[in-house]
Amino acid sequence: MNKIPAISILMPVYNAELFLREAIESILNQSFSDFEFIIINDGSTDKSKEIIISYNDPRIKYIENEGNIQLIATLNKGINLAKGKYIARMDADDISINERLKHQFDFMESNQDIGLCGTWFETFSNTGNIQIVKYLCDDFDIRIKHLYQIHLSHGTSMIRTDVLRKNNLFFNKEFIHAEDYELWTKISVYSKLANIPRVLYRVRNNEQSVSNVYKEIQTENTKRIIVNQFQKLKQGFSDEDYSLYLTFAYSEFSLFDKQKVKKLDELLTGLLYENEKVVFLPVERLKEYWSEKLFHVCYNVTDCMDIWGKSVFYDKRRMSLLKTIKKYIKRG
Repeated sequence: MNKIPAISILMPVYNAELFLREAIESILNQSFSDFEFIIINDGSTDKSKEIIISYNDPRIKYIENEGNIQLIATLNKGINLAKGKYIARMDADDISINERLKHQFDFMESNQDIGLCGTWFETFSNTGNIQIVKYLCDDFDIRIKHLYQIHLSHGTSMIRTDVLRKNNLFFNKEFIHAEDYELWTKISVYSKLANIPRVLYRVRNNEQSVSNVYKEIQTENTKRIIVNQFQKLKQGFSDEDYSLYLTFAYSEFSLFDKQKVKKLDELLTGLLYENEKVVFLPVERLKEYWSEKLFHVCYNVTDCMDIWGKSVFYDKRRMSLLKTIKKYIKRG
């Protein structure tokens, strides 16, 4: 009887010969060894197949699609094939740090309410440019970020398989090039999300990345995901609402005037009241978060503090702090 692996690592491959060995070996050399490595060749026409089958490791489960069925269908095929308690993603041109699986497995085992876990990661390129990306780690913080941008890297993800199976969750082909973002928002309905505050993954930047080649499609589908989330709170969430919320979320103060700030206050107030009915997000934490951000908008946009004073988000503690700061500035 075959032992059920703790983790199923899922890696689709399409014409990835340049960096494929480095990706495969970063998994085979993990300090945590209780896994199956599902590598699905999605109709590659280069030497990807020869590279994959050159490895004699029983943990590798090589699957070959009859043709190129594209990434989303391949990912869903992998989900159905996975036997592990967890499914971890791996891209064919990236690198998993040696301790990645161990840290994520231990974290998931210790936090049974977490259904999806990512990590901090490092981006790198052939030019030697390196950047550390430190996503927020708390479930609420990630959910708030997901109201306007993805905040959990696909390549770093580890998912509790039961969450997917019990709720019939898969990647959706209607959200191509933003399919991970869409799935994360669905998973968040059933479980908590987290990021581990350690760099455990390396993402290779190149000119052929999705964000470069398919930017328009990705942007449009990202917008649909954001709107879908807000429609849980406001059925008529419009393009104007979408634009207003993004301007607010990114603190683009120069794009506001007093009229827009009034509309923003009305929008947030309506969303807050609806959230109290359905509890899409924790009520008090959401109010506190929007309160702080709205305060900064009103403070930085000319003649808008009266809007703050009349808002349901008004917080006298912030006003007291502002008075104290102004007092010290005058003394200086």
